Amino acid sequence: MSREPRDGRERLEGLLSWAPLGIAVLDSELRFVELNDRLVAMQLVATTGQLREAYLGRRAHEVLRPSPAAEQFIRCARQVLDTGQSVEHEVLAFESPARPEARNIYCISFHPVRRDGATTELYAFVEDVTERRQLQEQQRELLASERAARARAEAAAQALGESEARYRAILAALDEGIVVQGRQGDIITANASAERILGLTLDQLTGRTSMDPRWRAIHEDGSPFAGDEHPAMVALRTGEPVRSVPMGVHRPDGTLIWLSINAQPLRHPGEQEPAMAVASFFDVSEFKRVLQSIYLSEQRFRSLVEATTQMVWTTDADGGVGPESRSWVAYTGQDPKKATSPLGWLEAVHPDDRLQTLEQWRRAVARREPLRMESRVRRHDGEYRQFLVRAVPVFAPDGSLREWIGAHTDISEARRAESERVRLLREAEEAVRVRDEFLTVAAHELRTPLTSLRLQLQLLLRQLALGSPELAAQLASRSAALERQVGRLAGLIYTLLDVSRLTAGRLTLEPREVDLGLLVEQISQAFRDEFQRLGITITVRDAGQPLVGLWDPLRVEQVVGNLLSNAVRYGAGKPVEVRLGREGDMAMVTVKDQGIGISQDDLSRIFGKFERAVSERHYGGLGLGLYITRQIVDAMNGSIQVESSPGQGATFTVRLPLSRATG
Repeated sequence: MSREPRDGRERLEGLLSWAPLGIAVLDSELRFVELNDRLVAMQLVATTGQLREAYLGRRAHEVLRPSPAAEQFIRCARQVLDTGQSVEHEVLAFESPARPEARNIYCISFHPVRRDGATTELYAFVEDVTERRQLQEQQRELLASERAARARAEAAAQALGESEARYRAILAALDEGIVVQGRQGDIITANASAERILGLTLDQLTGRTSMDPRWRAIHEDGSPFAGDEHPAMVALRTGEPVRSVPMGVHRPDGTLIWLSINAQPLRHPGEQEPAMAVASFFDVSEFKRVLQSIYLSEQRFRSLVEATTQMVWTTDADGGVGPESRSWVAYTGQDPKKATSPLGWLEAVHPDDRLQTLEQWRRAVARREPLRMESRVRRHDGEYRQFLVRAVPVFAPDGSLREWIGAHTDISEARRAESERVRLLREAEEAVRVRDEFLTVAAHELRTPLTSLRLQLQLLLRQLALGSPELAAQLASRSAALERQVGRLAGLIYTLLDVSRLTAGRLTLEPREVDLGLLVEQISQAFRDEFQRLGITITVRDAGQPLVGLWDPLRVEQVVGNLLSNAVRYGAGKPVEVRLGREGDMAMVTVKDQGIGISQDDLSRIFGKFERAVSERHYGGLGLGLYITRQIVDAMNGSIQVESSPGQGATFTVRLPLSRATG
């Protein structure tokens, strides 16, 4: 072996031994080719206490202590082998085997070794920076502590200034007047509210004492308020606080104001005697005025109670009898002591009403609910009278129950009047029942001869036509008029019968499947001669689709007939339109005229019994057609409505269900 390689090897061995860093050479498979003793001594290898030769030829994951730091070491090494680029100053923290909670910090740089243009090995230089990092951390902590201490000092100084500013701002913002008085009672300072309330400036207040006669202070009874008895002077003399002392003082303009004053002594540290006193006060002049108003209002209330014809009384929150009620004593004749004793008032209540009265009263008190009941109370002459008893709880502003106020109202005459009204109502209902029975009987009795009369008339006309056609032609118009009058009389009789049935609740329906369009067309044809005679045109607009439902055809005919009769009667001889349609599951029939119309005030009542929107002298009728129409429509689960205005005609719309049976 030549001397030159041996010298290079020795130099490398010397470099590895004396270098201040941990050094390792790793091949392309991350086997340790070389490493120095300093690296072995570091805490990043898995086992310590072995010679460095023991690690040669072993892979990195076998040598390094298993940890996230070891995994990062291997990733950086592979990156250098793959890219041929160095990775410098990678800081990794390995756990200390002696103290798992401690960390050893290493700064590692990886550099490639190239042969023939390829990276075959790499150098790893490891520097233990644990102490340096600890020193840096300590420096940061010291700097942070210094900054925190400086910030606290600055905050304390700022807080002191802000506290002073807040103190002054609070004094300035308070509605309550604040005055600070020295040991001799002289005013040292005062806030803006004190200046406003007292009508004096701070310069005028400063130095003034409680003894100053310009205060012209008085007690509530009007007697002078001595200066040495002012609350601040008492607090300075006794060392004790003084609370809520009323005092009247005169302002410079001569007005009298009333104050409620508190005084608190202040002592210097270590001293027993007060050095100052702080007096705070409110202007209670308005409060005293309100109290006076309440007192006068209460007096007026008591006077009203005494003057009223009702018996007015009060109890405490638990229902205990309150002050004597003169009206109760005067009415019942009870002894005042008896009336205000526990349950003594109950002796004036009718014996049959006592238990119920007491139970209802106790229930109202327990629930704190208003009371309303009736009870009989004995008058001083021994007669029992019927009273309406009402009582309400009176609550304080804090929600607590303060008292009860009640009143007895004599309703004996009202009850007698009510009994008379009930008697008269029953008599009227009986009279209506008798009338309806008479109408039913009369209608039945009239219908039989009327039917016979119509048949005889028709038979006479046929015989006349056979025997004397010329005479029959001459009597045709008269016989037609006679037929119309007979038909009208029959209609009136049927109307009376329907009213009787509706009143008795005996309206019956015979529903069956009906084609509404076909039925309406037949009804219109029946009315067409009457319309032509009066010179009125009638138009029927079909729905364009079948409208089939389960209805009573005779009742539907009656409904549509009533609406067409109204159109003839009130249509002013103008055209009438009948329109069929469908709206969801409902069939619609609309009858529209162009006549006199109906006012808004009358729209809501025209469906009532015997109601009409015009004078019967001009238009006739019983006022029952629309009433019967609505009852029939309702019975078939339908509805009817009207739209109209004076002079613009009227439009009646009937809706009947298509999908379910009625009856």
